[in-house]
Amino acid sequence: PTVVMQLLDHPDFSRYDMSSVRSVSYGGAPAPPELVRRIRAAFPLAQPGNGYGLTETSAALALNSGPDYVARPTSCGPPVPVCDVAIVPEGYDGPEPPDDRPRGPDVVGELWVRGPNVVRGYWGRPDETATTFTRGWLHTGDLARLDDEGYLYIVDRAKDVIIRGGENVYSVVVEAALFEHPDVADCAVVGLPHSTLGEEVAAVI
Repeated sequence: PTVVMQLLDHPDFSRYDMSSVRSVSYGGAPAPPELVRRIRAAFPLAQPGNGYGLTETSAALALNSGPDYVARPTSCGPPVPVCDVAIVPEGYDGPEPPDDRPRGPDVVGELWVRGPNVVRGYWGRPDETATTFTRGWLHTGDLARLDDEGYLYIVDRAKDVIIRGGENVYSVVVEAALFEHPDVADCAVVGLPHSTLGEEVAAVI
């Protein structure tokens, strides 16, 4: 998404005819929902697209494009058909997703995935393989949720969650809100130490 935002912000962008562009897709980092609106305004005939995946999943794990992406700009789409996904409670250390795990569109947990596109482990790194892969399941380290129609939403990296006064603050959500301001070209939300709250939310804009 960074390249697309830089393209849209280029001072000479309006000088060029974009009517032949039919698709604008990206991945590799969280994309602010505001970017979908900007793409539709700048490329009137193009379909926006977004995806999610990891090196360990051989690239794409979920894809969202066209009208589905416009309708759900915060989702990376439904998982590809060959993959099984599970939202697992944080801190769970069993080898497979528990059958009695909480479910529902508002349940956030670590995303686990398995399928023929998932690698077996890390070459020459048995300790990391043992903690990241269990019985074919890859523990992604990403916090996610699934809506009632099976669309996947990446909420944050587990290690990036800011705990402010006992409340979880997801940096991706705050960044998406900041991107709605027309003067914000890029931003990053981080946690800073706080003597009372433990962490305070800070933004680099």
